[in-house]
Amino acid sequence: MTLVKQLYLIRHCETREIAGAETAHPRGDSALSPNGFRQAERLRQYLREMPVELFLTSLFERSRQTAAVLNAERSVSVFSSMALNEYFLRDDFQGVETTEQGLVRSLGFLNQFRPFYDYIAVVGHNSILSTIFMSLLNMPFDEGREAFNAPGTCRILRYDWTRGDKNWQETDFFMP
Repeated sequence: MTLVKQLYLIRHCETREIAGAETAHPRGDSALSPNGFRQAERLRQYLREMPVELFLTSLFERSRQTAAVLNAERSVSVFSSMALNEYFLRDDFQGVETTEQGLVRSLGFLNQFRPFYDYIAVVGHNSILSTIFMSLLNMPFDEGREAFNAPGTCRILRYDWTRGDKNWQETDFFMP
């Protein structure tokens, strides 16, 4: 039996909405902008020599497009699920889901893969990734709430008991 040794938490790259080419909508499915594809390519170059056995993404196009660029040379499995979508919002941008509910759905999805893969990349969204990040590192809200503010941010976490790790720890950070 294996347990995840390394997690790559990756926010999708810049979208057409972020670039100002589309109007914001709480459930909008904006595709990557031309700059977003360039960011994804820089991120792919950064991750090129690092092991990734599986990509998990939200259902949104921007996350799936980012993962597709990152996976272009690897061709490993990709699973998409609403469990990794951003917090659920109404049309007035107000939340209908608590932090605890978002954490349970996202970590519940991730945990089903943990016994089978050592190196998992999660491509998702700002707030849900920040919540996962803060939870795994047992970090106060104020310290981690902006961890994924920039599109394309990648934070690498390691928990490898064979190397003496007793908790998850951040080992690297990259922003294209």
